Amino acid sequence: MRADRSCGRRVCITSRKRSTNLNSYGQTNPFSTQAANLLSFFFPLVDTKSRAGFGQASYSINDQNKITAGARYSRDTKSRNGTFNLDALGVFGIPQDNSAESSKTTYHIGYDWTPTNANLVYAKFDTGYKPGGFTTCNPYQPESVKTFEVGSKNRFSNNSIQVNAAAFYNKYENQQVSALSSTCSSGTVVQNAGSSKIYGLEASLNALFTEVDKVDLGVTLLHARFDSFLASPTNGAVALSSCPATETNGGVTNCQLKGNMLPQAPNATFALGYEHDWRLPGDQGLNFRIEGRYQTKQYFDAFNFGDSKQSGYGLVNAYFGYSQEKWKINIFGRNLADKVYLVDAAEITTGGAHTYRYGFGAPRTFGVHFEASL
Repeated sequence: MRADRSCGRRVCITSRKRSTNLNSYGQTNPFSTQAANLLSFFFPLVDTKSRAGFGQASYSINDQNKITAGARYSRDTKSRNGTFNLDALGVFGIPQDNSAESSKTTYHIGYDWTPTNANLVYAKFDTGYKPGGFTTCNPYQPESVKTFEVGSKNRFSNNSIQVNAAAFYNKYENQQVSALSSTCSSGTVVQNAGSSKIYGLEASLNALFTEVDKVDLGVTLLHARFDSFLASPTNGAVALSSCPATETNGGVTNCQLKGNMLPQAPNATFALGYEHDWRLPGDQGLNFRIEGRYQTKQYFDAFNFGDSKQSGYGLVNAYFGYSQEKWKINIFGRNLADKVYLVDAAEITTGGAHTYRYGFGAPRTFGVHFEASL
């Protein structure tokens, strides 16, 4: 989700998406003669409609100072009809009709200061909105965010060096978080976290040391934590015992995930790259690039379970290409150190038994890319 920003215009838009016959199945022994449906969903019609009107205007105080303001009104509706079957239990035709409607006005205000043609200092405030909706087992509310950002963009040494930096602060309310559930037949629900905040720093450097040598560096420092999130236990007593705290309201005990890291939000990410060009006669050229990226630990669920954690790791990629006016060929190698790392992880409990789902990043991979134009 992001807050919308347009420039110098007033626009009204309507978008609509209608999907028919969205059917899905959960099977045991798939692709075999013993294959059987455990559960199935049938959605003859899923209808999503979004209407919005927005406008934005800028005012130049003088040659160096400018302010910008804008607003957007959004209205979203979702509806679905269909049925859910528990084939393994012989239960069929469970109604899945549902609908949701939400709306919100969001705003933007910004200030730009350009002391020179090569330097910009800016500050901006935005609000953002993500529509509410429903899953098989529960409705969820709209998500909203307030964002503050202050930054600077600069060019030096006859545009051969570019340095950008920004500090940001995002405050989320009712943030939509996908979670596994042992009490929901589909296995997954969307829950609203009470509130969460994300703040940090971003900086990048691009330097052309010679006409054929370039270095780029990027750094992101991030603090992403839940301020309050009463989450339904996904794994029964095991989840409750693993929670940093619990709260009981109306006889129902939930996990209080305050202070937990947001999923897939490492505290730090670093990137470094080097690129060299060889100029050949005519329109020919050779290019080589090597790049590395390192990120600190991250979790793949809001509970921050140890079995859903990916420790810090780094990846190295390299590219070598030859080009002419109308075609080019590129040889690449990715994950050259053949690092084993996770891109997804989840702990699932069904009927008291624990299972785990893991998705791994691509191993060391080599390939060739060819491109031609007429």
